[in-house]
Amino acid sequence: MYELNDRELIDGLKLLSERAHILLANGSDKDHDENLMARGELIKANVDVRDRLLRGKGLGHNKFAVVVKDKKNAIKAWTGSTNWSSTGLCTQLNNGILIEGEEIAGIFHQQWHRLDNAGNCFTEKLIDANDNSPRSAGGVDVWFTPMHKKSTENVGPDLQELINLVNNAKHAILFVMFEPGDKSELVSSILEMSKKIYVMGVKNTVKNSKETFSLHEKGRSEEFNTPVIQPQGIEKGFSAWVDEITRKQFITTEKHEGIGHAITHAKMIVIDPLDEDCKVITGSHNFSKSASEKNDENFIVIHGNRPLAEAYAVSCLATYTHYRWRAYLEEMASTGKKPWSHLSPKADWQVDYLTEERKRYLGIWCPQK
Repeated sequence: MYELNDRELIDGLKLLSERAHILLANGSDKDHDENLMARGELIKANVDVRDRLLRGKGLGHNKFAVVVKDKKNAIKAWTGSTNWSSTGLCTQLNNGILIEGEEIAGIFHQQWHRLDNAGNCFTEKLIDANDNSPRSAGGVDVWFTPMHKKSTENVGPDLQELINLVNNAKHAILFVMFEPGDKSELVSSILEMSKKIYVMGVKNTVKNSKETFSLHEKGRSEEFNTPVIQPQGIEKGFSAWVDEITRKQFITTEKHEGIGHAITHAKMIVIDPLDEDCKVITGSHNFSKSASEKNDENFIVIHGNRPLAEAYAVSCLATYTHYRWRAYLEEMASTGKKPWSHLSPKADWQVDYLTEERKRYLGIWCPQK
């Protein structure tokens, strides 16, 4: 685990006592132990707690759990973006997935032991084992980092695989990300694909203007950057029972004590969710260079599970549509423009509404037979 401070989770782990075996990192604190309180409580409760205190060497960023039967047979594995912390559970948008089956659970179980054997270091043995990624079973590819290897494009093989998957998308790419980096080759590939297929997604922070495209719709006053937006809140609530906070109020900075450092902390990419060859990508990996080369991470690629892909697509769509209107209002306010009301008194509103962009959107979700 990377972070552990949620009271209910700590109390639940204490009830497991000696049946729980926890490899606990030092969190984001490079000088001390961010998980010191949880570590002490668990040890007092006879929980088997082992240290992975990497300090400034990198981050022990994994958040996976394995259920083991009869002390030897792994039967379930849990992974995703969710830190076992109050912010991870209560203030950020996160995701998690439970995989039942001995093959995949066994892959994560073996990695747990490799990390345990590595102690407080990134040993050559650990990184050599990570270089053997992916390990695959039942249509699921499992990747672990950090890795030694680089591709010819000077991108790690894990990121290169993600870029290849994106570049081979046929119809749609949907995503929710935290921080893939300012100069992310993966994001650049996704944006390039948006010129050919339907793409939409949310990043916790959009820093580079090249990540957005202006959408001009004929006959409208609306101009908005798409397909990538960052989450935003509304300063003035709709009414007393709908109260929101803005991004500025939420995000903690050096000058401002907010609620947290992330609004969207999920790591989700969905490719062609309505195809038989759909793909879902998730895990702890932030799709960044540091995740590839410096941190303990994992991500999985699930092939051909359409019900799962549809569920993840709905989550991505819900996140995008929730924040798109709020981001639009923020942009209108910052430029002194009046927001478009989305209402028309005339019956011919669909003539302007059905732009090529809109038709492409409807073609994905409402295909004609």
